[in-house]
Parts: sequence; C-alpha cells; structure tokens
Amino acid sequence: MSYKESAYLLDITEEAFGSLLKRARQAFIRKILKEFNPDLLKLPLSLYEQRMLLTWFDILDYPNNIEKEISTKVQGFFNGFHQNFEDFRRETYPRNLNQYLLSLVELNKSSIVADFGAGTGSLIKDVSPLVSEVFAIDHSIEMLKTVTNLQKNYGLSNVKTISADVGMDLSFMKGSVDIGFSCMLIHHIFNPLKAIKQMTKTLVAGGELVIADLTFTNKNWRFKESHDFWTGFKVEQLQKWLEEAELEIIKLSENDNYHFCFNDLKVKGKYVKVPLLIAHCRKK
Repeated sequence: MSYKESAYLLDITEEAFGSLLKRARQAFIRKILKEFNPDLLKLPLSLYEQRMLLTWFDILDYPNNIEKEISTKVQGFFNGFHQNFEDFRRETYPRNLNQYLLSLVELNKSSIVADFGAGTGSLIKDVSPLVSEVFAIDHSIEMLKTVTNLQKNYGLSNVKTISADVGMDLSFMKGSVDIGFSCMLIHHIFNPLKAIKQMTKTLVAGGELVIADLTFTNKNWRFKESHDFWTGFKVEQLQKWLEEAELEIIKLSENDNYHFCFNDLKVKGKYVKVPLLIAHCRKK
C-alpha cells in the first residue's frame, strides 16, 4: 500500500505514518544487527548509513552474514563492470591522481608495493617500472584478468596478481609490503576498520599505506547505482580507524585540488564533485 493508504487505515496523517515507519525500520535493523553481528554496533553507523542497508537487502530476506553478502554483491558488480571500468575511471577520477599518490612516497628499485583493490591496473602500470615487485590484489577475477592482459601488453614482469578480499584476511602477506596503496576501495567494504587492519598487517615495520577515497557526501543515489556501502568518509571518522589500526598518520585531509566527478542522476546534465580524501600513514 502507499503511505497515503496506510495512513488512512491507521487514521493518522501521512507524515506521521512516514515517521513511524522510519523509526520501525531503524529498530528492526538494530535488532537484526544485535542478533547476527553484535560487534557491528561498535562501528560508527549513522541513521543514514543504517537506512542504506535497506537498499542492499530485501528486509524479508535479510542475510545471516551481512559482511559476506555485501562482499559477494560487490564482487559480482565488478566482475560485470570490468569492461567499462576504464571509461568510468577516465570520466570520474581526478586527472593526474596516480602521479599525486606516487608523489607522497619514496619508491626505488628495491621497493615492494601492493595495490589493494587494483581494479584494471591503472596505478600498477605507473608504479611497476619504479619498483622491485608489485602485488595487484583484487576480489574480482575479471578485474585481475584485465591486469594480466596489461602485464602482457606492457611487459610488466614484476607484477603478481592475487585474488583476495581485502576486507577479510591477508595474513598470508604478513610483513611483506613496503608501500601499500588503497584507491577508491574502502567505501565498498562493510567494515573499513577491519580492511585497514588487514592492509596494515601486510606492511613491514615502518612500511607506508596511502588511502585515497571519497570525502563524505549525502548524495545517497550514488550508493545504489555504484554499489558503494559508504558514501565517503569524514576526516575524523577515518582518523579514528587509522589510530585503531596503530598507524602513524603522516597526512590526513580533504584535498580540494582533486575531485571525483559524478553524473547527477536526479538532474540531467548536472555533475556532482566530491573532494578526494587522502591519508598517508606509517606502520609503527
């Protein structure tokens, strides 16, 4: 039934029905989260972000393992999106983003680098000639196939592809990486703190991690269209996670010189610019 029909049956206003339904949904989500994943309540989920869960899942078919379900959905999305990803990247990402990220760290021919959420390998192509070895890590098999083709076309013999979910377990890479990059990855992950801790685990003592992602935006249409779990992050939110992962923060800020540019799906021909959120950290 529509809100209007429901309100009529309950003999209340349509606005009052909408308010009741909103509170009921929030109560339902909290009950589910407490039952299946009580640790999740430690995450800084706002009411807005709780509501976003409803766009991922049908309430009547709420999964027992939320994290696994979201990981599977994201993997499926990128497996189907790999052919169009480079076009999307060129239209959306800031120009010279790779060069900016590489300028934050000192790379040399003995450096071992990991690109977490490597995608189609744009950063891999730029960093490979500068270092000893590069791990291209992605959960999407189809994305990694694109990286493999990139290796062949450009003769990138020092690149190793690894199929892994960064949000799960990277113990097999413990203490093996000098410099790690995570570009536009953690907003796809259900538990960013867990992912940051896993990436940190792969670093050598004194190793560095660069995270480039979206500054928080309330443009909630992006969430459903792009399979994003988080619509960006606030500085203080990311800072809390970095500190919990025992990373020394070298740089953490919004960077208005670099913007991601998205089509506004509500207004034809209009674009929404979202500033880059950049974090440069060192493992203690």
